Amino acid sequence: MSQTITPKVVDGDYRVELTIGDKVFIDEMTLKGKEKPMELGEFQGEFVGIMIVPGAFTSPITGSGYCTSRDQLCALNFSIVANENGQSYKVNYTAKVDAQNYKKYQSDTGPLIITGTATLEDGSVLGEYTATKL
Repeated sequence: MSQTITPKVVDGDYRVELTIGDKVFIDEMTLKGKEKPMELGEFQGEFVGIMIVPGAFTSPITGSGYCTSRDQLCALNFSIVANENGQSYKVNYTAKVDAQNYKKYQSDTGPLIITGTATLEDGSVLGEYTATKL
């Protein structure tokens, strides 16, 4: 009897720690491949999701990216529309899963951790973040 190995996926719920200046904000994020699950081994395409900033706003996520077992990494780019204090503005996120974290998650020795930078439309840096898969 052969065993089916379930591929590791990026899809799921995350706890996001966004550092802006000297403050750390805790947000919630859900990611899901648009056409198929974002498999850690091989994925290229679009994804969707939702970002929840508790007590402030909820925004859909749209993005694209890839994961590759050859290089043992993932690179993702996505955006949200923040609605705070009566204003709406776009926030762009660049994200990666580096080789060290990729290997830990692939071998069940740690959670998937996505790190990156959030920028405003004019390119100015809003902050750095770490998203840990729950």
